[in-house]
Amino acid sequence: MEVPPLHPGPASRELLLLQGNHRSSYIWDGQCLSHTFCPRRIDDRWEFIRDHPLHPRIVRRLQDTSFYRIIEITHLQFDWSLITTMIERWQSETHMFHLPIGEATITLEDVEVLFGLPIDGLPVAYPHALRNYRGVHYLHMLQRITCFQPAEETALSGTSRLQLTPVRQHLAVMDAEITDNSPAKDIDRHTRLLLLLMLGGVLFPNTSRNLVSLIFLHHLEWLDGLPGYSWGVAVLVPATSTTEGCDAPPPLFLPFAWRWVDRRGYGREFKARPHLPYYRDLLDLHEGAQRPYNDALIAGLPDYCSYGRAMWSSSVLLIWLNIVEHHAIELVLRQFGRPQLVPIPPTWFKDTLPAG
Repeated sequence: MEVPPLHPGPASRELLLLQGNHRSSYIWDGQCLSHTFCPRRIDDRWEFIRDHPLHPRIVRRLQDTSFYRIIEITHLQFDWSLITTMIERWQSETHMFHLPIGEATITLEDVEVLFGLPIDGLPVAYPHALRNYRGVHYLHMLQRITCFQPAEETALSGTSRLQLTPVRQHLAVMDAEITDNSPAKDIDRHTRLLLLLMLGGVLFPNTSRNLVSLIFLHHLEWLDGLPGYSWGVAVLVPATSTTEGCDAPPPLFLPFAWRWVDRRGYGREFKARPHLPYYRDLLDLHEGAQRPYNDALIAGLPDYCSYGRAMWSSSVLLIWLNIVEHHAIELVLRQFGRPQLVPIPPTWFKDTLPAG
């Protein structure tokens, strides 16, 4: 019996509402795009830390908060051809990369293994106490816990976001004032501002990469409580959530992209290859399904990179401020060494509220 050819494209576009504007649709129509995505300035945060070495007391305070692990990663080499190739396989509606070996996505395992951020703890939720806060209230809170307030009101964007440029400038001045004899409150104030810089410029960047949400001031007020929050979950939400005006996930998925290339043995030999066809062919040649991290690799990492191992394959809600997403591991069971089952079709109820 002759087997009909398998259609390689989406069987139904009922849920792929953004497909018409997605980069992959142009490639499907025969337009082999050569344009590579490249964002605006991306190195400011790492350059600032490089030019302003942290005082040992600041380092110890950051270690207590569990965020020094991010600073230790330092600058990553960005291969925009590889990132562009992954973007072509990303669907915002399903939050999945569509690869020849099946669907794949960024999971709690990726966040904890690659970044060492805790995934088991209190949710980084929108604080009830701030429900009526507006710009001036956030600026007063910023002044109270950091002794810093931007000189110009234009540094505030909207009702709750602050430009990072004046924060960097203030940190540069404070850096020279930190000594072995500085009061503990000054160390905490400097640490809070530095964390704002990391939250807005590295972990939760927006398209400008120069804004940070002042809602995080609620979490930064008590530095000793920071390790009790599930920051890894919070970081994962924008990486798997649909962002208006953008059909690609944030830069968090860069190490995720390399894991698919490295396991074929080409990562070291062809780093930063400057053209797209190579990576397109490389991903198209993938065969079989493998776990992204084997047990030997995980065993060689610090213990904090696997504290939440029991949660990696759990189907749970992911909470970040006022956004809730689903950790849909039932669609990517191959990533956890399990056979992939046919997912249960989603159920829609009449009282389901539209997004936004």
